[in-house]
Amino acid sequence: MSDFRNFLRRTAGNWTSHRRYFYPSNGKIDNSRSMLEVEITGDTDDVTQVHLGWKTYDSHTNEMISDGEMLTETDGSVMRRNIGYMTKDETECNVSMIDGDCVVLRTSYGGMNVREEIRLLENDSVRLRQTVGKKDSTGEVFLVGQYYEIRS
Repeated sequence: MSDFRNFLRRTAGNWTSHRRYFYPSNGKIDNSRSMLEVEITGDTDDVTQVHLGWKTYDSHTNEMISDGEMLTETDGSVMRRNIGYMTKDETECNVSMIDGDCVVLRTSYGGMNVREEIRLLENDSVRLRQTVGKKDSTGEVFLVGQYYEIRS
């Protein structure tokens, strides 16, 4: 899984993330902008550790609506996060590489499963991300997130 660890190294740095979230059950769409800091904090032959910090702002009011940090550790085809995207509990993601520029993370917790795809473009200066959340009980899509991220 050295391809994934190399992919993580390529994502290190500061990013501006333009986000759109769609909630199919009610048709609601939210737009926001996040400032991300991705730092490789440990990198050995077996494990890569990443610190991710963020501040998210409402696109209309420019008010900060959330901030936080996530610590990850990757070995093999599993990435462990100290918190999930929709939980404060630890989570594990199954990792698969589509190609050298695209990774898919799959996570299940709290009665849902989430598929996140991240693609690097333009000499690693742009990331396209997409997240799809489904309910385990019905298979219904409850969240679609799309992100256009520019290296700052």
